[in-house]
Amino acid sequence: MAWDSVTDRSKIAGMLKELVSAKSEIKVSLTGEPESFFSRITSFKKDKEGGKPARLLIEKLAPYKGNLLLQSSSDLILEFFLNEKACRCRVEYAGTSNTPPHFGHIVSFPQLVEFRERRREKRFVYNAPEFVSVEFSLKAKGKRKIYELNVHDCSSHGLGILVTKKDFDLIEILRPGDKLEDITFYSESAIIRVSGIVRHMTRLRAGKYKGSFILGIESPDIIESCKPIRNGE
Repeated sequence: MAWDSVTDRSKIAGMLKELVSAKSEIKVSLTGEPESFFSRITSFKKDKEGGKPARLLIEKLAPYKGNLLLQSSSDLILEFFLNEKACRCRVEYAGTSNTPPHFGHIVSFPQLVEFRERRREKRFVYNAPEFVSVEFSLKAKGKRKIYELNVHDCSSHGLGILVTKKDFDLIEILRPGDKLEDITFYSESAIIRVSGIVRHMTRLRAGKYKGSFILGIESPDIIESCKPIRNGE
């Protein structure tokens, strides 16, 4: 599948703003290094006419050794998912910031962002769902809270859980890669309890649930039991 590209700086700034707002994880590849690292964009500055060029601030890399390798690497590739699209851009390392609260690495503003559709598998929406709701608990700020959410859609890799305004604290608590233990899925005929991995948190931009998020959960145990109906059939 071919990559399309965006070069308009205002559109690129809009994409970056979404990443910062959602605290989305990004993959960082360094020149000449086979291993990839992970970070997040925490802020960025637009360039001002006649002023300094724009810069991005990203968190320290994980695993930690990436921070040591970064200092000898001039070019970086940032990869991320945004609005169901896989995106990538090339930036240059410009230094490290140790001035509070702006801790992290400074990189250049991307001149171009490439993107293509993220989904490679068929996706389904429930008309008469098997799993209709999910329940799990999380501990945050010393308190444990039980979340009861609706199942929104299903793909061959996982389920999409609808997160509405009343549960937006989940977006602050969870990160891609987090493991959720003892997730209880309810259907009209069965109840199962499994563990799953958070794969993405995507904001809905249109439709009935505009403004809400889809929490993507991957778990082989629930996929085998999923019997979806193709959207539109």
